[in-house]
Amino acid sequence: DICPPRCDANGKPLPSFMPSINEVNTAMRDNMSRLTRKYRGRISTVNCNHVFVPDEASLARREEVNTALMPDSLHPNADGHHVLARCVMKCVEKEDGICAPVVAP
Repeated sequence: DICPPRCDANGKPLPSFMPSINEVNTAMRDNMSRLTRKYRGRISTVNCNHVFVPDEASLARREEVNTALMPDSLHPNADGHHVLARCVMKCVEKEDGICAPVVAP
């Protein structure tokens, strides 16, 4: 268990990192419009969340992520980094370096 900095009010490890992860992902998404306006044409994104979705073994253990790729449920291990890199490279190679361009309002 990782604690601190992610602990409950009693100093116990959090049962899940997902609320914190969702909070960060929401903040990133919410700030994309501002960053896209500031750095017009220089920001793109790629969503590789699917590579960390729990496999059947992880689901059977009631885990929220594929622990073969993220043993601590937060950080990718070497295999996790490898599949993440493959996901990014597929996007880069397919679209000449532009993955899901963010459009400023």
